Amino acid sequence: MMLGLHDGGVTAVAKHFPGHGGVVADSHTEGAVDDRDLDALQEDMTPYPVLIDAGLKAVMMAHVCFPQVDPLEAGYSNFWVEQLKNGLGFGGDIYCDDLSMVGAHGAGTLLERVQLTREAGCNRLLLCNFSVEEKATLLAQL
Repeated sequence: MMLGLHDGGVTAVAKHFPGHGGVVADSHTEGAVDDRDLDALQEDMTPYPVLIDAGLKAVMMAHVCFPQVDPLEAGYSNFWVEQLKNGLGFGGDIYCDDLSMVGAHGAGTLLERVQLTREAGCNRLLLCNFSVEEKATLLAQL
């Protein structure tokens, strides 16, 4: 499917790195926590190297916290972004998931969430459910 999208001029985005399979919570409406350790998470990450080798251009991080690995949610975590970049050799765009999602709110204000996401290494930020005024205020703060 990814290659077909690329052939049609559409960039496929693999999501939600490192995986969303170990949580029941919907991060749109609540915080999501996966208590598995790094070894147990390897199975969730198996599609990513295959996609990267086939030319994956973009990945979206998960609004999931993996406290056995890092106290920060994946999209705010330099550890997880480095796993993607250095561990798996991914060189494309890294998206955070929508920062308006309830699962993202644990990191503080919108400005704090943006700063953490950028510091972690995401180069594409999603601000899907904010007003024009909220986005203008954020830009002024940056």
